[in-house]
Amino acid sequence: MGLVILQLSQEKITYGELGLLESFKDLPIAFISLFAVSFINKTGPKKALILALTIVALCSCLLPFVKVFGFINCGLLL
Repeated sequence: MGLVILQLSQEKITYGELGLLESFKDLPIAFISLFAVSFINKTGPKKALILALTIVALCSCLLPFVKVFGFINCGLLL
């Protein structure tokens, strides 16, 4: 999100608008955290950790072959 704000700062966008965007940047993290807590409660911490490490390993292996920046941002949300 910081990269997006930095890119938008070069456009004709005011600092007030960028500040508004900055205030909403942590909302996706909060929603994913709530989902993660409910998932860990359902599956157990060991299975949740194994799944998380599998997702990170898969994304790390795919990253050099993907040339679209949006995929990297979506992958970080997982």
